[in-house]
Amino acid sequence: FQTERNTLTEIQSLNEFCTDLKHRIAIDPKYPEVKLYFSDRDVRSFLAGIAMSKLHLLQGMSGTGKTSLIREFARAVDAGFKKIEVQAGWRDRYELLGHFNSFDKTYHETDFLKALYEAQTPKYRDSLYIVLLDEMNLSRVEQYFATILSAIEDPEHEQMVEIASTPDRQNPKLFIRQDRLRISDNIWFLGTANHDESTIEFADKTYDRSHVMELPTRPKKFKVKKLPARRPINVESLKALFDEAKSNYQKEAQMAFEYLNDELRGDLETYFGIGWGNRLEKHMKKYIPVVLASGGDVGEGLDHILQTKILRKVRNRHDTQVEHFEKLKSSITETWGVYFPEKTPPERSIDLIEKELIRLGV
Repeated sequence: FQTERNTLTEIQSLNEFCTDLKHRIAIDPKYPEVKLYFSDRDVRSFLAGIAMSKLHLLQGMSGTGKTSLIREFARAVDAGFKKIEVQAGWRDRYELLGHFNSFDKTYHETDFLKALYEAQTPKYRDSLYIVLLDEMNLSRVEQYFATILSAIEDPEHEQMVEIASTPDRQNPKLFIRQDRLRISDNIWFLGTANHDESTIEFADKTYDRSHVMELPTRPKKFKVKKLPARRPINVESLKALFDEAKSNYQKEAQMAFEYLNDELRGDLETYFGIGWGNRLEKHMKKYIPVVLASGGDVGEGLDHILQTKILRKVRNRHDTQVEHFEKLKSSITETWGVYFPEKTPPERSIDLIEKELIRLGV
């Protein structure tokens, strides 16, 4: 961990990088007979999520490739990687961060704590570091992950967790003031989630802080290019491209947010009791520009935000009425083309509304 790696700092553009990423994710040179197919749109969304939030939630039916996408993305960018298998019954932060055992006088550290530390070592500090939380909702995230949920809301250089100090023993040198460890700028927490009788629904607190993706059950195949090996992606170079996209496409991101406020907020608040605050605007101004810079358009980016961050709150509710869904659907279909002519239509958002109408008997 003390040996620095020579990272790749020359990334031409997010569009080229996204195309390259799609093919590298699709095929692992060690297992060339196994191929994973993810669409351009899904790869763009995944990459834009990296720009938007440190926490990702990948949802969908079992077998849709949630864990595979995370693992193969980490391989494609040569990131640090640690897989944490979440257990049913986790209730507090000590399940993740470990605890001091007063009987044997030792601190029992966890793989999650090791990941926080490894991400800051010379080997990984210039690269991305991915922590995969597999089946994240087997336990209540808002309990065992509460410390991290709170910390990632702080400015990047102030994000840290408190670790119970070990009496009469010096903690490793990357600890701060003996009992604190930074959540470094290069680490992301990516969780997978199934939804069945054995799992727990995420609270709004978790959803609102996250980038959410639902992977399709029938991905389309494409001809995969075998690409030569390359150096690990430099995390600061990738972030610089994110910042460049944010600067180049701030007008489009602002227009998307104004569309939500001007055209949909009234119906959503009146009929469904749904609103939003500054966090959504902050996320949209990071997410949508990266979608555009990666080859997508503003309609594609807004459709994803609307579906996963706003309309997901109307799912499976028993206090909604058919006419309210029909009014919302009309508002979206009638105004979308006015704001975003010749852009991606809101197909995923409309699909969600139509499924709710079917649930209600229409």
